[in-house]
Amino acid sequence: MRPRPDFDGYVKVRSPHLLRLGYLLTPDWHTAEDLVQTALIKAWSSWDRLDGGDPDGYVRKIIVNTST
Repeated sequence: MRPRPDFDGYVKVRSPHLLRLGYLLTPDWHTAEDLVQTALIKAWSSWDRLDGGDPDGYVRKIIVNTST
């Protein structure tokens, strides 16, 4: 199992992908940016509790749940 990336590194690498997901859910770039930022704030608050591995699924789930 690879080590969990630090939060800043995760945001830098995955933000474009998360933004595309946000745009698919809300076909407006500004709303998608707000959605991703809100989801990343929620993920940051529980980042230390995530079990190792890839946190992508957790963050994507937050984005989908927040959009609904």
